[in-house]
Amino acid sequence: MGIPLKTGRKRRSYADYKPPKRKRPRDPFLILLIIALIAGGLWVSANRDTMRAEITSLVDEDSNPISQLIGTQQVQDTAGSPGGSTPTAAPDETDLVNQAQEALGTGDITRAVELYEQAADLNPNEPSYPYQMARLLLYQSALQYGDERDATLEAAFQAANRAIRSDPQSPHGYAIAGKVLDWQGQPEDGQNEVLRALEFDDSFAPAYSFLAEIQIDLQRYEEADASIQTALSLDPQNPDVLRDYAYVLESQTLYADAVDQYQQAIAVSPEIAFLRLALARNYRVLTDCQAALDELFAAEPFAQGSPVLQFEIGVTYESCVGDLATAVQSYEQALEIDEDFALAWERIGTISYYQNDYVRTTQALGRAYELGRDSLAINFQLGYALAQQQQCAEAQTYLTSAQELVTEEQEAIQDVINEAVELCSLPPSTLEPETEAP
Repeated sequence: MGIPLKTGRKRRSYADYKPPKRKRPRDPFLILLIIALIAGGLWVSANRDTMRAEITSLVDEDSNPISQLIGTQQVQDTAGSPGGSTPTAAPDETDLVNQAQEALGTGDITRAVELYEQAADLNPNEPSYPYQMARLLLYQSALQYGDERDATLEAAFQAANRAIRSDPQSPHGYAIAGKVLDWQGQPEDGQNEVLRALEFDDSFAPAYSFLAEIQIDLQRYEEADASIQTALSLDPQNPDVLRDYAYVLESQTLYADAVDQYQQAIAVSPEIAFLRLALARNYRVLTDCQAALDELFAAEPFAQGSPVLQFEIGVTYESCVGDLATAVQSYEQALEIDEDFALAWERIGTISYYQNDYVRTTQALGRAYELGRDSLAINFQLGYALAQQQQCAEAQTYLTSAQELVTEEQEAIQDVINEAVELCSLPPSTLEPETEAP
C-alpha cells in the first residue's frame, strides 16, 4: 500500500466547473462614434460664439426665454473664462442713484444730474429723480451769472415740470418748481406752485421751507417765520430746510444766527459749494474776515472752477481784509476762468480809479461797460479817468450819462462830474500830472 502524498490542492468536481468568460471583440463603429462626439464637442467649445450668434438670430431675444438663457449663459461663460473680459451689466435705478450721490460727494453736480436723469429714464413714474435734478441745477446756478445762470435755471424748471408729469399727485415737482420760479424773479408764481404742492401733501417739509424763502422775498416776514418753523418741525435735518432757515434769518439781519444754521446745513451737505459762499457772506458782515476766507477756500474743491467763487474771494480781500493787491489778483483769477466776467472788470477798474491809475481804470471799466455793466459809478469814474487823459470826446459821453443818473442828494458825485468837465475845458499844459480821485 503506498503512502498518500499531501499536495495542498483541493480537487474540484467537474460539476462545479464553469468555463472562463471570453472578452467580446471591440465594435469599430462604437469607437468611431465616440471619437466623433469628442471632436464635435471640441469644435463647439472652440466656436461657441459663432454657435450662439446662429442660435440667437433664430429667436427673439426680448420675448423668447431660450434667448434670455443663452444671453445669461454667455455672461457666465465669459466671466469664467480665463483672460476673458467681463461685461458690465446695465445699472439699475439704485446703482444710478448711488453713483449720483458719489458724484455729488466730489462736487460734480453736472455728473450727478446726468445720473439722476438716467434713473428717471429707467423709471419715468418716480418724481424724486427729476426733483433732485432740479434741486441740484438750482444750486449750481448760484455759482454762475448772466446767460449761463439763466440757462441753468431754465433747465431746472424743465426738470421740475418733468417731476410733475411723472406723478401729478406728488408734491415734489410743484414744490421745486416754485423755488425755481422764485430764483427766476417770479415769487408770486412760485408761491402758487408751492401752495399747490401742499395741497397734495401737507407734510412735505421742503415745501414749507421753499415757501418761507418766497415769503421773505415778498417781504412777508411773519408768514416766513411760521412757514420755516413748520418745516423744521417736520424735518429738522433736511439740508434744504436748514439752508432756507439760514436765509430767513440772514434776511432779517440776524447774521450770527444765520451763521449757525448755514453751518448745520454744511454739516449735512458739505458738497454744496454755494452754502459756503452764503456762510462766508455772513462772516463778512460780522467782520470775521479769516472765517469768511476759510469757507471760500473750503468751497474750491466743490465749485467746479467757478469764476463767482474767485470773485467772492476778491470781495472778501477788498471789503473785509482791506488787501487791495490780493483782491485784484483774485479778480484776475476770475477773469482767467472767464474773461467776460463783467463784475471782475468793474472791481479792478474801481480799485484802479481810487489808486489814480487812470489808464487801467479806462481799460477795465471800459471792458465792463462793453459787457453790459452800466451804472452811475461806472459812468462818472470812466468819464473822469478819460478826462484826466484828455480823451474828452469819449469822456463827454460817459459824463453826460452820469449827469442824467445823479440825484440832487449826490452832491459829491456831481462835484466829480463838474471837475471832469472842467478838466476837458482846460489846455493840456495846465493839467496836473496826477489828480487824486474824488
